[in-house]
Order: sequence, then structure tokens, then C-alpha cells
Amino acid sequence: TIVATTGNFKTDKYGDYRIYGQNNSVTGAADRITSAGSMTIVGADGTQSVAYAATDTVKDIAQSINLVADTTGVTASAITEMDMTFGAAASGTYQITLQGDNTTAITASFNLASGTGIESLSSAVQSINDHSAKTGIVAKVKDDGTAVVLTHYDGQNITVGDTTYTNAGVITLAGGAGVS
Repeated sequence: TIVATTGNFKTDKYGDYRIYGQNNSVTGAADRITSAGSMTIVGADGTQSVAYAATDTVKDIAQSINLVADTTGVTASAITEMDMTFGAAASGTYQITLQGDNTTAITASFNLASGTGIESLSSAVQSINDHSAKTGIVAKVKDDGTAVVLTHYDGQNITVGDTTYTNAGVITLAGGAGVS
């Protein structure tokens, strides 16, 4: 999520604008920004168009917004977030690759007693967090125990990949907020 701030709160309407990032599963489907575009930043000090490329991360887009902050009065920061879920009957061993800050994928392995529940998903969280210093990706169990939430607090892309290992069940990734 990119959070925009302004010094002028004398307006009666603020917008919520999002460009959604990757929303896919380890098994394949993809829904992401596929072409370049632009957005108009309207702030207390003025208006400026900001372009983005299909390959930009939310960190890149936040940096582009910050480059025109003198013109618009708007600043931005970036956080990337996604949910990783497992089927309810998904007990067994899993192996995934992770990329965030790292250029070479790191493998994380874990066992699940079931695909849901705070206690069951904590082994996935621990395995992912064991690599946080290299990837910048931090994991936690969603409050309701239905997913593992992956977060990169600098807005880098989070890439979760499959390995040649046959996982106990299907892993599904759902994109959180993109740019707002």
C-alpha cells in the first residue's frame, strides 16, 4: 500500500486509488499490471502526472510520486502484501521459493498439520521468517487463521515460487493492496 499525505486538509473529498499488483497461485494464473500507464497526482500544491512501467514495483511508483512532491505536496511510501492459503485438507510437507530483496530465490520448507489454524500455519511463518534478513519478506498468520500474510515493508515485489518438490496441497496467493 502506498500512503499519500498532504499538508492541506481543507478539502471535503479524498480519493482511494489503487493499482493492483500480482495476484497468482503457485499453479499458474496471473493478473497483474501488464502495460505502462500514468496516474494524476492532485495535491495541495498542484497537479502532476506520474508514469509507471508494467514492471514497476510499488516501491518504484512511490519513488516516482515522491519525485514530484515539490509540485504536488503529496508524498508516498510503499508496502507489498499478499495472502498465502492452503487447502483445508492440506496436511503434509511444503517447499517454496521466496524472492524479495534477494536476486537468487531462497527455498523455505515446512510441515502443516492442516491448511488452516494459527497453530498449524505457524510452522510456515517460522520457516519464511528464518529467511527475512535476506528476502525482506515478513510472515504472520492472519488473525482468523485462514492464511499466512506475507509483507515487504519497503514495497519490493514478493515472488513465491514452486520447486520440483511435490507439495502436499495447492498453495494459492492472493494479492493484498497494491498502490493506493
